[in-house]
Amino acid sequence: MSARVKRASIKGVAIKSAVADLHRLIEADGVPAKVAFELLTDFERLILKRGVDDEAWYPIGSYDRINRVLFQYDGHEAPDYFQKRGRAVADRVIAAGLFKQVDFVRRIEPSAAVEQVVLTLRLAGTLWMGMFNVGKWRVISSADTAAVASLGGSIHVEISEAEDFSDMAVQAILGFIRRLAGETAGADVAVSVERPTPSVLLFAFRWIDAPAAP
Repeated sequence: MSARVKRASIKGVAIKSAVADLHRLIEADGVPAKVAFELLTDFERLILKRGVDDEAWYPIGSYDRINRVLFQYDGHEAPDYFQKRGRAVADRVIAAGLFKQVDFVRRIEPSAAVEQVVLTLRLAGTLWMGMFNVGKWRVISSADTAAVASLGGSIHVEISEAEDFSDMAVQAILGFIRRLAGETAGADVAVSVERPTPSVLLFAFRWIDAPAAP
């Protein structure tokens, strides 16, 4: 496995779909090659030419520049574009069977929606550490501390040291988290995000409809 680097970076496996989508658009003339040349650096153009190494680390800045082009030419600047991309990542993770423990908890205690979501998010935190070398993921639930009640919900995900994440990345993370929560809660869950400081992201969960007791 490649050694981690000090600069804010993202693993190749996490940037692969964005690179593939942009390459597809350029090949189909959905993005003028001249535009891609002007908006991307030499390094990003090399990525498009050679492809992505799943185990290599890539600068988050490169990920952002590729996403800006996708936002304009693939998403047509739709406000929910990056949330949809985040949900798509979550769908791939779910399909890969990385959250089988959640299925087990659901069978044992069908009404334990909070516990199911907390377990999912903690597993997602482990996945996070394999994809980013920045940002510390912490799940805060009512089982951990009574202080979470003062935050207005039963679960929060806090990502600290998050100053390197652009608003585009934050929206993708929101879509990812929202999809995972909805998959495992057994009830409708609203998820919001705040950035109380440039280096902190706080995702809050609110049950829209309480899950029915078995």
